[in-house]
Amino acid sequence: MFDGLPMREVSRGMGPQVTVDPGTVFRKCHINILLLFAGICAMCYLDRTNLAFASMQLTKDLNFTAETYGLGAGLFYLGYSLSMIPSQLMLMKLGANVWLGIIVMAWGACATAFCVLSSITQFYVLRFLLGVAESGAFPGMWFQLYQFYPLHDITVPFSVLEVAVNVANVLAAPLAGLLLMLDGIAGLRGWQWLFVAEGAPSIALGLLTFLLLPNTVQRAEWLTSAEKKWLASKVEMSKSDQMSVADALSNRTLIWDAITSMRVWWMTGMALLKNIASNAVIFWCPIIVHALMNKEKELNNAAQAVQEAGAGAHHTTNVWVGGDKDGASNQQARRAVMLTALPFAGAALFALWLGHRSQKCNERSLHLAMPYFVASILFASLPRLAAISTVWSFVALCIVVACVQGSNSIINSFIPLVSNNSQCVPVSMALYNSVANLGGLIGPWLVGEVVHRSGSYDDALKFLGVVMGVSAAMAFATRSWDQKSAALGEKVKRAMDNANQDSFTHMLDESLEL
Repeated sequence: MFDGLPMREVSRGMGPQVTVDPGTVFRKCHINILLLFAGICAMCYLDRTNLAFASMQLTKDLNFTAETYGLGAGLFYLGYSLSMIPSQLMLMKLGANVWLGIIVMAWGACATAFCVLSSITQFYVLRFLLGVAESGAFPGMWFQLYQFYPLHDITVPFSVLEVAVNVANVLAAPLAGLLLMLDGIAGLRGWQWLFVAEGAPSIALGLLTFLLLPNTVQRAEWLTSAEKKWLASKVEMSKSDQMSVADALSNRTLIWDAITSMRVWWMTGMALLKNIASNAVIFWCPIIVHALMNKEKELNNAAQAVQEAGAGAHHTTNVWVGGDKDGASNQQARRAVMLTALPFAGAALFALWLGHRSQKCNERSLHLAMPYFVASILFASLPRLAAISTVWSFVALCIVVACVQGSNSIINSFIPLVSNNSQCVPVSMALYNSVANLGGLIGPWLVGEVVHRSGSYDDALKFLGVVMGVSAAMAFATRSWDQKSAALGEKVKRAMDNANQDSFTHMLDESLEL
């Protein structure tokens, strides 16, 4: 799993020399840290996105309009963006096990509390608080991985977390479909069971994190003394010239360097637009699939569909048809939820292929621009395809989800390359994440607003097509940056392979200056 590791190394300390097996050390880290973090990642995404599946019943029961649903879905990302940096600083102060344990239990409590939801105000407040709680999870896990893995061995752990997210996205739909079938048991609706069953395990997971996660290598009871010394020295040597995240975020010069970098802002703007489309897809995908399945109420005639369904005084959109309490409607809604697994399964496979191909070709720009361009065309074409064929429109939707969701690891890897220097990378990443994640607020809200006012998905999908078209053009414009950084790629790789930290840092700074 870790190429280039020696079979045995000698740990030198005050006592006799002890032989350490690097493979054994990292296997222990995988089992005791990486598996725990994979579980946190999976539950994080389940609790973040289960609203999309609950909406098939919840919105009708609570008489929410498309506008209300879209804004509530997006408010998660407002809390997420505002709290990301403060949460990371709290982790530095309290320690990873304490803070990660607190926030995982907190978001589990928020997610579970959705089961007693009864008003729009509660809906907005809980979504915002869920975002606040989840904001520190991924930065906290990334930080902790850097404490246990040398920089040149960090790719595999990060990939495992990405796989956990993709698996959660694939399993979310069938799991939600099964939980919605509990409708009526113990007097609870299916959407209430969904929030309880997916929120409560996060509380338990947070407690396990508090009890089991070591803050430092020296506190890892599952490592021997020799293994602790060896791993601590390797980690420290790999980042000897790196500034800590806390120091970087409190350094005014580095903050100024980050906020005045036009390339960082360019990539942040591109990611913002991509996230608008990405989160619109996540939170509206089950609803759009349901609309595609309903031949009597086509995608471009939402207002008439609702009037026929008798959705109440708001008369907004056919997204709420699935909430009808008759068996036929509930069954159709569950089928729509189950079918939603297919686009995200395709996205997971496409992400693996695209990431591998991008790394093999040492190219990022075109691997972003081409999928974005395809998504742009198909977004705009979905209304026409829906009028022609339900099957072909669903196939197009699967391709759209794959193109939009499959590029996350590539666009995220761009930021270290476009930062002004290696020292301000943590600040640039914080800026990038905070601003780009606002797309999660804008996307679902805008789609809900457009559907609410027009009574049709037509204009909303065309708008998303324009958003992805602009993202594609912005990605294509970065080709010159990518080509210059690739010219030094082999030198950087050789420096890392030789474990020459000074040479690596010099080459990284040289590539950033380009």
